Amino acid sequence: PQGLRAGETLAIPDVAGSDPWLDVVLVWPVEGQRVSDTLRVSGWGQAFDNALLVQVQDAKGRVLAEGAAPIHAEIGQVGSFAANLLLPEGISRGQPLLVTLWQRDRATGDLATVESVSVVVR
Repeated sequence: PQGLRAGETLAIPDVAGSDPWLDVVLVWPVEGQRVSDTLRVSGWGQAFDNALLVQVQDAKGRVLAEGAAPIHAEIGQVGSFAANLLLPEGISRGQPLLVTLWQRDRATGDLATVESVSVVVR
């Protein structure tokens, strides 16, 4: 079996001050995940302003849902984040969606993509 065993140590890398593309880890949903009409997005990391923008788009790039995912930590520190997004009524089963996390770039203040995963409506 894989995973940690009793007595083993889990090493979590220190991401403070590193490349902004490495500052956020999306834990849920995972690539290819089947999702319901309420999409939970969660993970851990840090962001310039302690907040991430979460956006859900359809295959044509239309934004179906978006919201903020605050990072629960002191500014500049790693913390957890989570957001629940309600997908619009009438969305088709089997429809592919793209879930994207954005954060503000430290240098310019512009929004920059952090991570994206493709999911499917169940």
